[in-house]
Amino acid sequence: MPGLERSAVWEEVGVEQRLLDTFMGRPDAAVERLKVRLK
Repeated sequence: MPGLERSAVWEEVGVEQRLLDTFMGRPDAAVERLKVRLK
């Protein structure tokens, strides 16, 4: 089960990197750190 993303504020550079990672199929380290793991 995927984790849930916490509410966050992203700066312009972070948004750009996140979009690039998403479209290139790469995991985004910042997003992974913010996820909440449900057990």
